[in-house]
Amino acid sequence: MTTPDGEPVEIDELMVPVIARLWQLGYATLLSCQDGGEATLAGSTGAEPDQVDRLARLNAGRAWVTVREDAAPVLLAVLDGVEAVRSNRAKAEGWVSISWPTEAIEQVIELLRH
Repeated sequence: MTTPDGEPVEIDELMVPVIARLWQLGYATLLSCQDGGEATLAGSTGAEPDQVDRLARLNAGRAWVTVREDAAPVLLAVLDGVEAVRSNRAKAEGWVSISWPTEAIEQVIELLRH
């Protein structure tokens, strides 16, 4: 996949339509994942070693995207109908991670279309 700036990036297969639509809508994204538990166990999230198991369990089966802090309230409002949406400040200053159950990715895509 190629960013709006023309940079090649790897995006998890299930997240490609989510990220593509977010970019079309003008959102900047930093990171995304179709299963936060798998990403945590793979070492992709920067979790502290003593927190990996706990965070992997907490995020298993959850997709997420990291957007700019000022855009997060708007995206959270769009995703209001999705069950179990969570948000938290990302490690990178000025960014917020928003997650939802992986099984709700299609619902997220549909909400982003409207």
